[in-house]
Order: sequence, then C-alpha cells, then structure tokens
Amino acid sequence: MNKITIIVPIFKVNKEYLKQCINSIIEQTLKEIDIILIDDGADEEIANLCDKYRIIDNRIKVIHQSNQGVSTARNEGIKKATSSYVMFVDADDWIEKDCCERLYNCVEKNKNIDIVFCSYYKNYIDREEKYEILKDRQMIECNNTNINYLDMKIIGTCWSKLYSTRILSKEKFNGQLTNGEDVEFNFRVFKKATSILGLNEYLYHYRIQDNSLVRGYNPQMIENYTKTIKCMKEDILEKDNEIQYNAFYSFGAVAYLMICMNMIFTKEFGNSYIIKKKFLKNLSKEEPYRDILKNSNKVKLPFSRKLPLILAKYHIYCGLNFMIKVKKCLMSR
Repeated sequence: MNKITIIVPIFKVNKEYLKQCINSIIEQTLKEIDIILIDDGADEEIANLCDKYRIIDNRIKVIHQSNQGVSTARNEGIKKATSSYVMFVDADDWIEKDCCERLYNCVEKNKNIDIVFCSYYKNYIDREEKYEILKDRQMIECNNTNINYLDMKIIGTCWSKLYSTRILSKEKFNGQLTNGEDVEFNFRVFKKATSILGLNEYLYHYRIQDNSLVRGYNPQMIENYTKTIKCMKEDILEKDNEIQYNAFYSFGAVAYLMICMNMIFTKEFGNSYIIKKKFLKNLSKEEPYRDILKNSNKVKLPFSRKLPLILAKYHIYCGLNFMIKVKKCLMSR
C-alpha cells in the first residue's frame, strides 16, 4: 500500500504547465505514492498527455470524464484513493521534490496528526514570492488551543496540505459551489481534526496567472459567493464557537473584496461610478452581506483585506473605489 495519494484535477491548462506539475510529482523523493490524474473534460491533446504519463509511470491512474467542475473531479479522486493520506495539486502548480517526504515524515512520527500544512511560493510570470503561513513549526491541538486554526491563510486552499483519509471518509467537496469551495471544504474538515501540524517550510508552488478564475470578471460572482457563505453558515456547529464565527465572517470579508474587485469596480461592469455606488449600496443592505458588514469586528484578516468592509459599512464608497484601483495597480506590477 502506498503512503500518499496525490489527486490532480485537470481541465483548461497550458500543456507545459501540466508537464511541470506531473514531473514534479513523479520525481518525488518519496516513491511510495499513487498519482490520480482526473481529466475533467480537457481537450484531446491534454487527455492524450495524461495517457502517455500513465504508460511512463505505473503509479499513475488516469480518469477521463466530461467536465463536471474541480470539486467533482477532486471527489472522484478521493473515492479512488487507496492510501492513508491524500494531497491535492492543481494542474498548473508544482511541488518541491521532497514535498511528500517532508509531509509524510511528520505523520509517520505522530499518527495522531490529521492534517499537515505548509507555506508556499507564489509564482508570477516574472517573479517568485514566499507566502508564509506560520513563522514557526506548530502543533495545534484543536480541542485545547488558542491558535486560530480556521484562519483564512490556513483554510483558504486545499493544496499545500496532507490530509488523513480517516477525516475525509465522510466528507467531500460541494459540487454546487464555484467560488470559495476550498474554504467551505476545509471549514468542515478542519473541525473534525484533533491534531494539526503547521510547517514553516515552503514546499508548494502556486502559479498566479492574470486570466485565472479568481482574477477575471465574473457576473455570477455575487450569486456564487452567496451560495458558499450560506453553506458555511449552515456548517457552524456551535452557536457560541468564536473560532468558527470568526472564520465565517473573515470569509465573508474576502468574498466582499472579491466581488468589489472582480465584478463591481471593473470596466466590464460599466464606467459610471454612480451606478456602481448604487449597486454596492443596495448589495450591502441584502443578506448575507448586511450581516457581514454588521459583524466586521469579528473579521480576523490583515487590515488591507478588512478595509473594504469597513469602508462599505460607513458608506465611504469613494474611498472603496480608490482602494480597489490602487490594489489592482499594485497587483498588475
């Protein structure tokens, strides 16, 4: 039995990026791994490439299916996993050669660990930046801790993590969600964990592209984020659980920022500031955004990501518009 199953959902991806991704996995120093490539309706060239890799390396399994979305693809991988631990790697990302070995060594030394996560690199076209999750290695005992293990920096992605299959046995990604599905998944899964280990090591490479789904204009963004927010509200287990509510409102703040950046304050939405201001003002009066604005004090995020919520709460829409313009300018540099 192999030690880790690595699940790679594949849809629209640059061929060279996918090669780099798969090569980084098959070259791992830990050899006892299963690799599941989920062809989620990719074009013929990409589908054929997956099959070629299956011939090259007998650890690789390929599943071809019609396009059903990244969540359904990951769920199919979880169902086919035969190892004690599971990792997710996006098709345009890659991992360090000793990523699996370093993560697995942690759980080998302590079988009680349910999840291990690490810091990662943000890889732009012209530069690489380190994204630190924790300053130091930390063991988090979820039933007796003052560490916010539901921090957005931790639960914001399902990649850069090693999950024990024992806590995934009854969990799956919500296939109805298209924005924030990783957060909603982790929000449920992390609450089932008893011990989580955070590493201050950079083992994953997250490729950032200007045309990514997260950055592009999306007229359905409000609808999509609203679905996720409502699901997370239903996921809250205890009415007096401060960590869970802080995570919920923090995600709400992130959603609000993304809606402003990638929908309302965009040229695709229109050039009229008055129309944008009116639309945003009306949105702020509707649930769940009214509740999120009201509880902005419970948001645990860096001030720069919390600021849009504060500006909207006090109707300073001109300031919000200016902030979004500055943020977009900085991101495009």
